[in-house]
Amino acid sequence: MPGSTWISRGWLEPRVEELIPDWTEPIVVTDQDGTDALLAAATLLDQGYHDVSALMGGTRAWIAAGQSVESGLSGVMEPPVDIVPAGPERSYADMIQYLRWEEALAHGDT
Repeated sequence: MPGSTWISRGWLEPRVEELIPDWTEPIVVTDQDGTDALLAAATLLDQGYHDVSALMGGTRAWIAAGQSVESGLSGVMEPPVDIVPAGPERSYADMIQYLRWEEALAHGDT
């Protein structure tokens, strides 16, 4: 959404304060259909933010209402690091890296 900032749900708790240091600033969270946004809003309220809401129906509803959206990585704090390429998007190097991570996990090296 124009003017918004994207942050992965997995990084919400540890990074939101960098993005929104004012606990009283209004915050609206959204996702594709609005479901996970409710959980994110509850998390922010639990963290102490005062004015948090979730966009009903998510980004799909926003688009259906004729509102504008941006595409690409606009508004992203930094490129996502929690996305793992799958299937044909994975290179041989990606697969080897993943196997190394799995082995280290099994040995308690991570």
